[in-house]
Amino acid sequence: MRSSKESRRQGRMFYFFVSPWLLGFIVLALFPILASLYYSFTEYDIINTPVFIGADNYRELFQDEQFWNSIGVTLKYTFISVPLTLLLSLFFAMLINQKIPFRGFFRTAMYFPSMISGVSMALLWFWVFNPQAGLFNYVLSWFGVDPSSNSHRMLPLLKDGEECASGASLNDFSNVLDLQYMLS
Repeated sequence: MRSSKESRRQGRMFYFFVSPWLLGFIVLALFPILASLYYSFTEYDIINTPVFIGADNYRELFQDEQFWNSIGVTLKYTFISVPLTLLLSLFFAMLINQKIPFRGFFRTAMYFPSMISGVSMALLWFWVFNPQAGLFNYVLSWFGVDPSSNSHRMLPLLKDGEECASGASLNDFSNVLDLQYMLS
């Protein structure tokens, strides 16, 4: 059994390590959500102080034809487009995992569109961080910093765009199916 002193120390360490996330959550998520909820019950135009009007904004919203149209479009997207995309991705992943002629070509053709966005993003960031003529280095030169030898250190911080690409589901399903065949 741990001593109460050790337990308190671990509790303080826990809150120390969780506090950056907690602070970010409160400032970047919880506060904006609560502020939006409050402002939804007011008449507010940023210049003047908010005036409480109760549920009038919601009454007006529920009578707006565009609102109901957007709800319909969102529901169609959620219940038709998303499942259909996942089913088609699974179907094509299963198809390209069969022993068929030109299998490599079909895999490349299916995944190629998702690679284009990643390549475009990589080229853009290489242009931004170019040691000789990059935009980032140009801005740093305004402050007297010579970044020509250090700009490559920023490149690993850039997020890989593959997860946002259209072929991510196909690739995920294909990898799972490959693993299934390897294990059997």
